[in-house]
Amino acid sequence: MPKPLLILQMQRMGDLILSFPLVLDLLKKYPNHPIWVVAEEIFFTPLTPLAPPVSFFPPEALQKIALEKFTLAINLSFRREACAVMEKIQAEEKFGPYLKNGNLHVNGFWHLYRQSLTQNNRHNTFHWADLYRLDLYPNLKSYSPKYTARSQGGEKRIALVLGASSPDKHPKPAFWIALARQLMQASFMPFLLGGKKEEVLGETVANAIQVPKANLCGKLGLTALANLVKTVDLCITPDTGPMHLANWLGIPILNLSMGPVRAYETGPYSPNQTILWPNMSCAGCWQCHQRHFACKKKFHPQAVTNIAVAILKNQELAIDPKLIAAKTCLDELGIANLELYNHKPNAQQSIDLVWRNFFLGLINPNLLPKAKDAMQVIAQNYPKVYEHIHQKLKTILQITLHSLNKADKNFSLSYHSVSPSLRLWIGFLEMYLQNNNFSRESLKKVCSWLALSLELLTF
Repeated sequence: MPKPLLILQMQRMGDLILSFPLVLDLLKKYPNHPIWVVAEEIFFTPLTPLAPPVSFFPPEALQKIALEKFTLAINLSFRREACAVMEKIQAEEKFGPYLKNGNLHVNGFWHLYRQSLTQNNRHNTFHWADLYRLDLYPNLKSYSPKYTARSQGGEKRIALVLGASSPDKHPKPAFWIALARQLMQASFMPFLLGGKKEEVLGETVANAIQVPKANLCGKLGLTALANLVKTVDLCITPDTGPMHLANWLGIPILNLSMGPVRAYETGPYSPNQTILWPNMSCAGCWQCHQRHFACKKKFHPQAVTNIAVAILKNQELAIDPKLIAAKTCLDELGIANLELYNHKPNAQQSIDLVWRNFFLGLINPNLLPKAKDAMQVIAQNYPKVYEHIHQKLKTILQITLHSLNKADKNFSLSYHSVSPSLRLWIGFLEMYLQNNNFSRESLKKVCSWLALSLELLTF
């Protein structure tokens, strides 16, 4: 019997659901191999009927699992016990973080890239679901993710998912009350969904709109929740586990991306979903540094109602200028991306495009011309930003070459030392050097990559 494939995903429900596309890829690439997934039992038990065909194990089984031999092992969890087990596991190929002599290391270009995003994700446009699996495709060819077909509704039923993992990621009660009332006035019936911790919130909203039976918060298990979600025409939701469940089931979604989340990374990823986020430069942060989460104030119930009704009636969206709206799509490689509605890309979004294409070009050089074209847009429309990037990259390359020639053991790169336009790139190089213990070979590689990034600025 072929050796099994192993996935360690010991995070929350949404993270586990986001690993299902990876499973589909593995089923396609390794059709005769059993797939084992280590996850929290509270999540995998109700999700088993909805998941691809795998064998689930709880974290308590890790030590026994470490004695097995695998064809492939992928760690999607940064929990210490998962990283420690990855060091021991015998596998022909490994991806993800692992401990080596007590220090954290990461196998795989895209898994290392994902690790480098911690507190440094401003210009990242790659979704977690893609970053989990891109290392399976070394040249980015044959990447053809499979998505659940969109459901066909018609009953005018809308699910409002009230909560999220933290209060800063979801609207306050007054917002949900106003939104529910406006949807009812437009002849749509809202259901209020959430877990046990949203019971009071659900009761508050249901009583305010005088529809007590609409409150289903804390009353449904995950299987019952999935069965209900399958019947709705639209799910209006913050970034939370039920949103990922709805996306997996093919339910139309209007995602309210607020708080310390970035829609590119953890929003819905299947094509033709709709995402709203605040028209603010700090939107998509890792951790809010403003008082009272100013981004949440950009979402007004009437603006969201108008967009929801337009989606359901297949009409053109009218976007409040305080918000940015995007439709999920796939690029020519099949990688998830966002297409903006009625919004001309600003400097930040133009820089997003440079680094997206550049990182793809590091794996497949045929894609580098797209990064250069995107940089030319920066040069034409934002010359001061272009000049800053040019000068700073030259300086960093000179310093790195000097360190390589002098064997400077105190050399280091830090994304904190550069402007936001360069932090994604420098943060990755910083992580790459750390991951390779600042070896001479890794310094040579960083110098060659820096030189390649400088070539983007020559037309």
